[in-house]
Amino acid sequence: YPAFYRFNRGSAGYDEKHNLQVWGVYSLPFGPGQMWMNHGLMGDIIGGWQLSGQFSHFSGFPFSVNANSNTIGGFAPGFGATYAQLTGSYQQLGGHAQSSSSPVNGGKPWFNPAAFSSPAESAAAPVIPNTGRNQFRGPGNTQTNASLVKSFHIYREAAFQFRFEAFNVLDRKSTRLNSSHITI
Repeated sequence: YPAFYRFNRGSAGYDEKHNLQVWGVYSLPFGPGQMWMNHGLMGDIIGGWQLSGQFSHFSGFPFSVNANSNTIGGFAPGFGATYAQLTGSYQQLGGHAQSSSSPVNGGKPWFNPAAFSSPAESAAAPVIPNTGRNQFRGPGNTQTNASLVKSFHIYREAAFQFRFEAFNVLDRKSTRLNSSHITI
């Protein structure tokens, strides 16, 4: 079925359209070589601290919606997998589950699965689906990390660091879909 190769054309499963990374480091103005408390024992104790943070935002990965049956007799794109027929308008519902039966987020799916159906089966003239490989995008992810670092000068270029790092500071749940092919 060379005429159906267009259904296998699409974004790679690992494609992220947008990837925003913002980093920042701030040295606190205390201790030797700084604006305040730049000499004495108290300056050595309080000095050398750095605050740093990182903000990451990724767009969602692409995914395909597959039909729950193989309707083109094994010659469909993806070696037997048949893509679903989009029968309604595609709507993102904003949930975190891949299907309405999933317990994640109370079962609210990311998209409306009722908008899809299996292509009609007919041995004489099967209905070719109107969706293709990785045509839709899943939810993205946002994460904020922070760290507090204290450097202790030991000898010449040698230093010792005490680090306190916190990942996902705002406690945001990852809402990424864990599969690039979802069967309805």
